[in-house]
Amino acid sequence: MKKLHAIAFVTSVLFLGFFAVGCGSTPAPETVEDAVEDTVEESTPDVNVERPSVSGSIQGTWYDEKYDCDWTLNVGASNKSITLRDAKSGSLIYKFTDDNVQNFDFQAGSDGITVQFDCAAKNRNYKFKKAVSLSKDLDMDIYNSKFNTRHQTVITYKGYKVEE
Repeated sequence: MKKLHAIAFVTSVLFLGFFAVGCGSTPAPETVEDAVEDTVEESTPDVNVERPSVSGSIQGTWYDEKYDCDWTLNVGASNKSITLRDAKSGSLIYKFTDDNVQNFDFQAGSDGITVQFDCAAKNRNYKFKKAVSLSKDLDMDIYNSKFNTRHQTVITYKGYKVEE
């Protein structure tokens, strides 16, 4: 009995819908043309979405867990100051200057910032890379040419403490 009532209900709904459509609710062709003329077409604005530009510098202090040391960088297109300190005592391990750095290269691009240089006194090639991401950590790659060894790691951002 319930099935019969359900079928009757569905049939009546369909019949009323057909009746409503057939009773002139569909506009005449003249009405459609008038309605089209009166409507305002929405346009979507042309928006050029570009990647944000890279800030152009690497500034702050990063921690190297393996060697328990802090790297402090203040490097940009016009400045370069890089120091290495013992993380516990804060004592200076090495200061990279124009006098002891060769082949210094700073590049800022759409994929991030890269700083590379060689230090003959330490027999090492250094590379720091900050990818475009929300992370403030740096990828570090140090190659020791004397012993043919490489230290690759991610150094952890400690804060904005820059040395001059």
